[in-house]
Amino acid sequence: MNSPLEPGAAAAETPPNNPNSPAPGAAPAAANGAAPAVPAAVAAVPGAGEPGAAPAAVTPPAGGEPHVPGPWGDNWRETAAGDDAAILKDLQRYTSPKEVAKALVEAKARIRSGELQAPLPDNATAEQVTEFRQRNGIPEKADGYLEKLPDGLVIGEDDKPLFGSFAEQLHKHNVKPAVVHDVVKWYADMVATEDKARIDADATLKTETEDALRGEWGGDYRVNVNIVNAMLAQAPKTVQDMIAEARTPDGTPIKGTADFARWMATLAREVNPIVTIPGGSSGDPMKTVHEEIAAIETLMQKDRKAYNADPSKAARLMQLYDIKAQMTRKAG
Repeated sequence: MNSPLEPGAAAAETPPNNPNSPAPGAAPAAANGAAPAVPAAVAAVPGAGEPGAAPAAVTPPAGGEPHVPGPWGDNWRETAAGDDAAILKDLQRYTSPKEVAKALVEAKARIRSGELQAPLPDNATAEQVTEFRQRNGIPEKADGYLEKLPDGLVIGEDDKPLFGSFAEQLHKHNVKPAVVHDVVKWYADMVATEDKARIDADATLKTETEDALRGEWGGDYRVNVNIVNAMLAQAPKTVQDMIAEARTPDGTPIKGTADFARWMATLAREVNPIVTIPGGSSGDPMKTVHEEIAAIETLMQKDRKAYNADPSKAARLMQLYDIKAQMTRKAG
């Protein structure tokens, strides 16, 4: 008989495949009625294969971490959203169904507290507007915004037209009173700050102007101030008020500047030279001038030493000569 390994030998007869036979290298099948055998790789995990046990970790590639699906599964968002792409997009903001539930509870609490309210619909009816305003504490009329202002704020008479118009505009948009009160307080604080800054600046200007004019006018300072005030007093009351309130674009009061005082003093002397003569505003001004000139000239002639010792005598004599000339020109 030929050896089965020799050429020409008949091949060994292969038994027919048995569908219940284990594959080559596979673990032996369990006996009839017994639980399937647990692969060795899984059986190595404590508790694996037991009823109710958590899914076993899949052995990751070398260097990776095992992936254990959460209790809700990896596709819980898709399951909850179904075919709604918008819901799926919202769910992608959350890390777990637990976070979704937490957000839902917080949103319901905000709705109950009144923090989240439905806005007025377009073309709302008068009844809807009234109900919305009552629910949000908005006054029935615009002037209600300006009642019971916080911190004892009071709107001045000059500002009432401004704030009345302002309140009307905000009432059209159903703005809450707290917003209006904040704006009123901001305006009052701004005005108070500006007023203080203006008062401080005016005080500084007054000191600077007085120092400058005292340095220029010397002994004539008080005389010039008096004639400027006397000149202004001749203007109508309305003109006096306009001059007193007039300010330059940067807020500087015109009446408080040294330039204004210099101009007014010069103008007053030209209009009425006699204002610098004591008692010149009554009686005969020219006679008063002549008498004062004569008195100084007599001193100069009879007591030259006393005259020279007082430089103001010579300055005053020159001033009187000038006044006399001006009065003569005006009279002629």
